[in-house]
Amino acid sequence: MNFLVDLVATRFWLGALAKGFIFLVLILTVDLWDSTFMGRAPYSLRGDVIPTMVIATPFVILIMAVLHRQQVLQTKLTLLANTDVLTGLLNWREY
Repeated sequence: MNFLVDLVATRFWLGALAKGFIFLVLILTVDLWDSTFMGRAPYSLRGDVIPTMVIATPFVILIMAVLHRQQVLQTKLTLLANTDVLTGLLNWREY
């Protein structure tokens, strides 16, 4: 799980933009594959791409925000587990 969070969660806005674009392309690719092999009408920009982008974009943003928050909390938890709260020194487990 940590590997997945580290892979998806972003640290900078440019990385978030790039990963968000990649997720949207993956969603559109799955939608295209589904429409091709399930016998639907031909793929069109107005009928397929735009509604998919409108529906998928908020979910992609939400998922990336949740994973970023989880990464921040995991870092804080690791810091709290490895240091003494009062002194800030390393715990005996870290030596």
